[in-house]
Amino acid sequence: MLRHIQNSLGSVYRSNTATPQGQIIHHRNFQSQFDTTGNTLYNNCWVCSLNVIKSRDGNNYSALEDITSDNQAFNNILEGIDIIECENLLKEMNVQKIPESSLFTNIKEALQAEVFNSTVEDDFESFISYELQNHGPLMLIRPSLGSECLHAECIVGYDSEVKKVLIYDSMNTSPEWQSNIDVYDKLTLAFNDKY
Repeated sequence: MLRHIQNSLGSVYRSNTATPQGQIIHHRNFQSQFDTTGNTLYNNCWVCSLNVIKSRDGNNYSALEDITSDNQAFNNILEGIDIIECENLLKEMNVQKIPESSLFTNIKEALQAEVFNSTVEDDFESFISYELQNHGPLMLIRPSLGSECLHAECIVGYDSEVKKVLIYDSMNTSPEWQSNIDVYDKLTLAFNDKY
């Protein structure tokens, strides 16, 4: 099953692109992808979280800002991932279940919410558990060191016994456990830099 997740995520990496102007340095070299059915150009580097969608009327907007309300954008960005298989994997690893109806939550919104101020500093576990149960996986957005690119990591689970968070990040094609303190530092960085 883990191999299946890795293979599925590989298709996401292959579909990601840099901006047409080449202004952004991405983690990998990507090629442009066109969604001809919707007449839409996706310039998305999902692993960097620098996702830009050019809509039919020509307007550009950040997929990160729209991802919770635009199901089609979400599906296109995560094309190739078998959500059911991912969910089963998380169950086997004894972490929070991904809510069936949830989409990725922009961490910017979560961090600016009152729940951040009232729980994170005092109870990190409550914050992560609350977000996973009520909003699903968290997209952690932060500056990428050494480049102009933003870096994205997706918090998909939490193990309260070992106090670790399960995260997908741009350098791995499978989930990785990270300690509470490391993830808390990243959340604080994201909050302070208003990403």
